[in-house]
Amino acid sequence: MQMLQTILSISAILAAVGLPLYLLARCKLSPDVVLLFIALTCTACLELFDLLALRNPEEMPYWRRPAMFAEALLPISWLGFSLVFARKVKLNNISYFQIIALAVTFAFPAATFLYSNETFYFSPDFAEEQILFLTGPAFLFYVGVLVILILPLINLEATLLGSAREERWKVKLALTGAGVILVGLLFYYSQGLLYRTINMQLVPVRSLALLLGTGLIGYSMIQRNNDVHINLSRQMALKSVVLLTVGLYLLGLGLLGEGMKYFGQDFPKVLLAIISLLSGVLLLVVLMSASFKRKIQVFLVKHFYENKYDYRVEWQKFTTHLSRAKNRDQLLTAVLGEYCDTFGMGCAALYLRDYETNAFRRQSVMSMDRGNEVIAQDDPLLSPMQNSTWVRDLSSEPWETHAPSLAQDIRKHGIILLAPFILADRLEGFIALGKPLDKNESYGFEDYDLIKAMSRQVALALLNFRLAEQLAQAREMEAVGKVSTFVAHDLKNLVYTLSLMLDNAKDYMDDPDFQKDMLQSLGNSINRMKMLITRLKTLPGTTSLRLQMVDIRKVVEETAAMVNTAPISVSGQSLRVEADPEELHKVMLNLLLNALDATEKKGPVHVDIIRHGKEAGIRVQDKGCGIAPEFLRDGLFTPFRTTKPGGLGIGLYQCKQIITAHCGRVEVQSIQGQGSTFTVWLPFHQEV
Repeated sequence: MQMLQTILSISAILAAVGLPLYLLARCKLSPDVVLLFIALTCTACLELFDLLALRNPEEMPYWRRPAMFAEALLPISWLGFSLVFARKVKLNNISYFQIIALAVTFAFPAATFLYSNETFYFSPDFAEEQILFLTGPAFLFYVGVLVILILPLINLEATLLGSAREERWKVKLALTGAGVILVGLLFYYSQGLLYRTINMQLVPVRSLALLLGTGLIGYSMIQRNNDVHINLSRQMALKSVVLLTVGLYLLGLGLLGEGMKYFGQDFPKVLLAIISLLSGVLLLVVLMSASFKRKIQVFLVKHFYENKYDYRVEWQKFTTHLSRAKNRDQLLTAVLGEYCDTFGMGCAALYLRDYETNAFRRQSVMSMDRGNEVIAQDDPLLSPMQNSTWVRDLSSEPWETHAPSLAQDIRKHGIILLAPFILADRLEGFIALGKPLDKNESYGFEDYDLIKAMSRQVALALLNFRLAEQLAQAREMEAVGKVSTFVAHDLKNLVYTLSLMLDNAKDYMDDPDFQKDMLQSLGNSINRMKMLITRLKTLPGTTSLRLQMVDIRKVVEETAAMVNTAPISVSGQSLRVEADPEELHKVMLNLLLNALDATEKKGPVHVDIIRHGKEAGIRVQDKGCGIAPEFLRDGLFTPFRTTKPGGLGIGLYQCKQIITAHCGRVEVQSIQGQGSTFTVWLPFHQEV
């Protein structure tokens, strides 16, 4: 017996210490791994010190002292672990009761410093009985430990219930393993509640629970890549059947404790306790079975409730989950999960209309093969649902389909319900539900009514997503149209300068200086056209700048040289600003061409380079026709509004967008019939 106890304890200690160390070395540091390390280490230390006390009874008081401190750390470590494991940690999701419980757990370590071994328990014949008799303070201490250790079980159950179906598979074994360890501790300390003793003959039971629980946690976190963060509401954390289960469990322990008085010496008692623990673990696993839970739910509804569903609760739960979907795929996954959870189904598939072919394609599945199944809209399986919200129950009515793969899936996965999604009297899709968790459950009008209501909501949600996608596409097309308009405008300006050059070439082609200027201007225009093509992806209003130090007078002179059909004078000092030279050139070209248009290409146009405080300015003045006051006030910088015949109405809008992107501004002064002055202000850097 002592050998068995030693083997179990050492194995449990090595597993409890080795697993978290491996996880810390293998995974990134996270609160749940750190707290798991602390919780398992405290439990392993308790095992070690109790093992040493049992192996050396004469040194029991010495080893029980650190064991008491390890016991005092169990509530805070396991409660902390249960609050963060597989959860998105948010303070507002932790109830005030849990916060108070966390605060209370600090009283246990304090108690170990206030009381000595002699004031906590006594054992006149420990070597023979291995039983510690508790004093009043010790009884309160262990009852407190027992009560607090129930809270982690409640939290772990809430985490499991709050997880989605795909998340539950990853965390289920880890939660079960932690539950097994906690059940072992509860079983061990429940003796203090029943007999005011700590029976250390039951240490092997606690060791076995630690070994089994650590193994389950290790398998889950290593093999199943336990990277899950469940967003758990405070209301979900309060829903638990653990309190009832633990109450019944402790009552059963009381009866078991009385019965064990008649079983003789140590080995039969320990054996019975191990059988009881394994039975409890088996019961825990059964209770976590979705099929078993569904059968219990159906039984309770059938015998104790007037209505099968609380429609308000079901509707609120359903719409809440749908509203959390951020994209179409998440919506489809949420729909499948909610249908399966609500109606106790083990698999589902969702089909939607393909608007190009008008056939139905499988878009999302749960516990089924995705496949590329296509169902014609005139398939006989869909005929009863084409113009109505009628739910088909394939288990109680004949059916046929022209899609062989669909027929195979119906038989393979036990598809029994088909629910249509109807919009404007047209079938937009349907959901297929199969593998009922309770094969004996029958579905009737209550189920069909709820399915119809949920299907209407799904149809509207899908419509909203489809309209949102169409709107996004329309906006993209609109953006492409705006880009095209901007490109057309810039090309128009470049073509205009080339046409001016061609007109002058008729008179000055033989002039060597003109030939040199013409070749230079042609080269500049071609380079700008290339730059324009490479920057076609730049959307209006989100100009991507290539900033560098620029001499704005040099930019003005180069631009003026391109439109030399009328007198354009440039004056002022050379000033440097941080700007994109190509974008700044577009601005000057627009302003100079507008000034020439205003003077009917006669000029004169005067450009001043000025400075005011921390700003450098470019002032373009003409003596042209001016701008009407109402247009100057309301339409000057509005895109696609123009007073010029054949104009595109985006030149000045583009200028303002570019200058605003440079953290600058544009000022306008104009008197109709006398001329206009445009001033571009940019952050000044330095004089040249």
